[in-house]
Amino acid sequence: GPFNGLLYAILDGWALVQLGDHDAALAASDDMDAPGFAAAFIALHRALILEQAGRTEAADSAFRAAMAGASYRRVTVELYGGFLERAGRSTDADILYSAYLSEIPEDPGIEA
Repeated sequence: GPFNGLLYAILDGWALVQLGDHDAALAASDDMDAPGFAAAFIALHRALILEQAGRTEAADSAFRAAMAGASYRRVTVELYGGFLERAGRSTDADILYSAYLSEIPEDPGIEA
């Protein structure tokens, strides 16, 4: 089905990353299609590839796009927050975590 196709495309993209071909992985993500709620996975996938490629500004933009469209906020908050921390932006990560916890204070997986 469509979800299996998305998973295949994501894994194929990471195989290209492993080979060092970030541009091909990103180009392949342009053609990805995802059913309904899973569409934000494409932006998240691109963000992770861009970070891996060292394209920090583009990765930040892609993470923000993933945050805007995500129905699975905890995953995007964790991944974007981790990106911010790795980029030396721990204050921004803390703000992100605190904002998330103000909406869902009982989530045990996120700490500000």
